[in-house]
Amino acid sequence: MARIALYWHNGRSLGHTARTAAIGQSLLAQRPGCSVLGITGASHGLELLPAGMDVVKVPSFRAYDEPGGVRTVPTLPLTYRELQHLREQLLAEAVAAFAPDVFVVDTNPQGRAGELIPTLGARRGRATMLGLRGVMGSAAETNTTLFSPSMARFILEYYTQLLVYTDPAVFDLEQAYTIPPSLRPLLLYTGYVARPESCSCVEARELLEVDQYERLVVISLGGGQGAEPIWHDLVTAAVGLRGQVDRVLLVTGPYLEHDAEVRIRTRVAEIPWFRWERMLPGLKTWMRAADLFVGGGGYNTLAEVLAMGVNALIIPRQISEREQEIHAGRLAAQGLIRLYSPEQHAPTALAGILHKCLEEPYPRADTPRPACNGADRAAMLITAGNSSTEVWR
Repeated sequence: MARIALYWHNGRSLGHTARTAAIGQSLLAQRPGCSVLGITGASHGLELLPAGMDVVKVPSFRAYDEPGGVRTVPTLPLTYRELQHLREQLLAEAVAAFAPDVFVVDTNPQGRAGELIPTLGARRGRATMLGLRGVMGSAAETNTTLFSPSMARFILEYYTQLLVYTDPAVFDLEQAYTIPPSLRPLLLYTGYVARPESCSCVEARELLEVDQYERLVVISLGGGQGAEPIWHDLVTAAVGLRGQVDRVLLVTGPYLEHDAEVRIRTRVAEIPWFRWERMLPGLKTWMRAADLFVGGGGYNTLAEVLAMGVNALIIPRQISEREQEIHAGRLAAQGLIRLYSPEQHAPTALAGILHKCLEEPYPRADTPRPACNGADRAAMLITAGNSSTEVWR
């Protein structure tokens, strides 16, 4: 039976975990009986992994997006050097013991701060794939880091393919970034990776016991990265929709800071037609049932919005990075979502934007839709290696 290991570093949200879970689910569906092992430092969201996929958990760090850059702090009372050494050893030992036929790395070729370098060195010459979410950041930043001459040499030495988890009609890496010619033959586009959701809006409402005439808004923005002020602006704006909306569901997620969560929960408790949840296992079904979904601009949120054709208002909220802003801006330009930027709009404008989203839903029926079967395509490529040609180039 094939053995496949999937590595992802813990970030500031559930995106990396959700994407890996979707790919793991497709791998198990396409190759029943194969062994799929996750290896990660993610501290939240492991319940998203499909039945039949197991995980090796290494010690975590907490990440904070700040004006000066991303700051990381070990969860354990260790120095950063101690944490780095511990993670390097555990990752190398886990991969060596499992001996996967294919090793798939998410986003960072060398792992967080180079923690995968010993592991990759021991696997030289074996099937190893790098998964890229498509939009990585600004051209200057991405060309300097991911596609620099030294990193290109590293990727060529240790990786056999580069899986790009987007549709090139939305975002083509070769047009956006200066990719070394040596890496271009390795690029294989899969389409967006999203967890399957087969029910229609009507079926979702029946399942959730939401009346067909009820006007429902779902807001899921997450935490960190300066999210609390935006949460309060959204609550204020949504209150102004009374008469146009019957219910507002707010889902904060596990990464929202405790004090901020308490403040938001206390405020929402005073509004009878608002409902607050920290975690909601059926969030995708609620998104499908909603007249309007409001969410952050992370890859996972965007992929699920696109896959379901949800009427969405997206709020990029990174501080020192530009990936969400670039990605959401590209989708907005194609009429697939609407975009709200706190830096470009006064909070008082938000109610008007929500009103417009409800009155003129996106995407319109004639808007071309991107490919969103990336989990299945990625699974096919992972199990087939270099033999498959059913991909975009």
